[in-house]
Amino acid sequence: MSFKRFVSVILLAAMPACMSTVRVAPSEYLAQNRPLQMLVVDDFGDMYVLTQPSVVNGNLVGIELGTPDTVSVPVEQVQEAMVKRKSPAKTALLIGTLTTMTAAGVVLALNGGTGKVCRGIGDGGEAQVVGGKDHCDTTGPDGGALP
Repeated sequence: MSFKRFVSVILLAAMPACMSTVRVAPSEYLAQNRPLQMLVVDDFGDMYVLTQPSVVNGNLVGIELGTPDTVSVPVEQVQEAMVKRKSPAKTALLIGTLTTMTAAGVVLALNGGTGKVCRGIGDGGEAQVVGGKDHCDTTGPDGGALP
């Protein structure tokens, strides 16, 4: 997978982290905003995801997601209405986390293997050095050099 594709996949997967779901008063919110979707729960407990919601003659009207059906619920019967909005705090947290993880990856890649003890025991019970003398502790248990 190319680097561009990898970054694109990470960003697409992380996009929901920049959003938050908030409760709104439908009449007031729709008078000032044009959300693409709104989750609505009425007094009977019925739940609808409406696309292109609007208030018309005291009714919350929209197209039910996944169907061609238009739904109309009297505003006074709306128990809850929720929309997704951009969340600057979540976006900043996501960017900070990704930056920290990237920096840690770069530091580990640049310093990987230095100063690490990499002695092991071979099949015959003898001490072996894995990784070469430049990056490993090559002293034996008695302080002498390993063979």
